[in-house]
Amino acid sequence: MKILLTTFLLFLVNFINGQTIGEFELWDTIHIASYQDELVNDHNIQDPVGGIPNEWKPLNGFGVTRTTDSHVDDFAIILHNWYAYVEEEIQYKNKVSEFPLSISGYYKFVRESGLPDSIMAKAEISIVNTEKEVIGHASFNLDTCSSYQFFQIPISILTNGQPDSIEINFKNSNYSSLCNNNACNFLYLDHVTIDYTTKTVEQEMKENIIYPNPTEGILYWENENHVYRSVEVYDMKGRLIKKVRATEELNIERLPAGYYILKIFTDDKFESVKVLKL
Repeated sequence: MKILLTTFLLFLVNFINGQTIGEFELWDTIHIASYQDELVNDHNIQDPVGGIPNEWKPLNGFGVTRTTDSHVDDFAIILHNWYAYVEEEIQYKNKVSEFPLSISGYYKFVRESGLPDSIMAKAEISIVNTEKEVIGHASFNLDTCSSYQFFQIPISILTNGQPDSIEINFKNSNYSSLCNNNACNFLYLDHVTIDYTTKTVEQEMKENIIYPNPTEGILYWENENHVYRSVEVYDMKGRLIKKVRATEELNIERLPAGYYILKIFTDDKFESVKVLKL
């Protein structure tokens, strides 16, 4: 038994337009930054100010700093560890009327000296429908760089449906780590944009033939062109249920009946497959 992944792509793209959601010029509140002296004297942060940026929600706020070290305009945002080991995260959540193509912007990431190269900043995006099911998703690590770099994160279509809202999360570290002082692992962000495409499209239509699908619990696959490394199973709320190495079969017998999204990873990409568990 095998998964036959046949992908038909027809892109008639006229142009890409964007909605800027992260200029970080407007802030709902501003105050003296946490660890102000350390940020200036030990980390050379330019004009640090604490606060909450307009339209964004911080996880806790102690690791959110406004800076004049920006890529464009006057300000950018920095996310950093606080109290030595606690990571910081911000979230943007709003309605959308069409499916976004990607999230783009400019960033730099300054990792604490002596920490392993595997520590990077992280971005995660979810598109949900009116039933609160995740129909689009992206996850991306932002590696260290000392000057602003452009990034663009494509959003994968997990299943067909009308998008209702988007949730974007940026986190200053993908692993818990201990700073030498209070603050470290500085993620700078500026000019974050939701990219849409004005196009006449039959968009990334995938016919995924999986045996057996629907299934009572055991799934099989074989692919001559790729070596699969791992498989992640998500429910329709976008929650990770299971992650395993990609062997010749996947057992989901113990999962409740319903639809699930399988993300099957190779070394450099993944395929998404929707399956029905009976």
